[in-house]
Amino acid sequence: MININNLWKHRKLLRNNFQIVPRVVQDYYRLLVLKQPVLRKVDIAVIAGCNAKCPFCFAATLENEEGPQLSLPEIQGIVTEAVKLGAIAVEFIGGEPLMCRHLADAVRFARRQNVLTSTTTNGLLLTHKKIHELNDAGLNVIQISLDSADHREHDASRGVPGCYAKIMQAIEWIRETDIELMLSTVATNENLSNDGVMKVVKFAEHLDVPITVNPASKAGGWKGNANVLLTDENRRRFEQIVQTSHARWAGQVNFLKEGCPCGKEVIYVTAYGHVIPCGFIQISYGNIRQEPLTQIWDRMQEHRLMQEDKNTCIAAFDKAFIKDYIDPLDRREDLPVYIHDHPTYKQKVNG
Repeated sequence: MININNLWKHRKLLRNNFQIVPRVVQDYYRLLVLKQPVLRKVDIAVIAGCNAKCPFCFAATLENEEGPQLSLPEIQGIVTEAVKLGAIAVEFIGGEPLMCRHLADAVRFARRQNVLTSTTTNGLLLTHKKIHELNDAGLNVIQISLDSADHREHDASRGVPGCYAKIMQAIEWIRETDIELMLSTVATNENLSNDGVMKVVKFAEHLDVPITVNPASKAGGWKGNANVLLTDENRRRFEQIVQTSHARWAGQVNFLKEGCPCGKEVIYVTAYGHVIPCGFIQISYGNIRQEPLTQIWDRMQEHRLMQEDKNTCIAAFDKAFIKDYIDPLDRREDLPVYIHDHPTYKQKVNG
């Protein structure tokens, strides 16, 4: 069944970028008629480093490799191949993507491929000049991470005094442009219990902008910390919040039904070229520097970590998946780990 709610929520983006509608129709044809897996979105880490000090950052365990990070031609190649696989959206992430010198060039190239473009940022480098530079490049969406509606709590969480104030100023500047504003936040046991998440969601409602709410998972800075996983009570609170008018989680914007999109509709390419299901599932299916993205995508479809569809975030809520695939990474320093080297995968293959 087509996700009508998703199309409705994104009606403004589709209306303002009507040229991608034929590609959306083509993707649905491939999904529903040809029964083919279709890539909807690719997240590309254009840089590993960051200028904030968030203790929970999922990318913290993906930035320790040696060697060069993705070049502009490599990013362009990823976009080109992703479009062939059906991608209608590209998100440039990090690290902190605004630290990437060729971000605007990457956006400009992606827009020429007729895809929607977005970036997720902590907001520290969102100067008036930078926002207008990205607007001129054709960026569709800026998503700003906001940990709290209280400036002191947010700045403490980011480890940077004045971060909240810079975000508030950036919001005003973004509204001078054609760029759509979104917010994102992380739901934890603490801020679900004290209504901190709800206050951030109310702030998004006040601005009349969408907000993505990500449930805490034991990845990155929280690797190995099972205490961050939401309790049953807080999971219910989370599920209630993402049903409100402006809030959502990543699995509510799928082509078809709500559920975990990772490795099925969405992929993540690290700053060193590894292709993983998402930033919270740090298991690599290959590297774009060694083989084409299309080949890696085929491997991902052939060797899915979860064969059955799940209607929730598996990295945050699926206890069996966490036990089998996330827990074995707790003591690994060489992340992401290749799928063929993952102990659970090897055990299943070898019987």
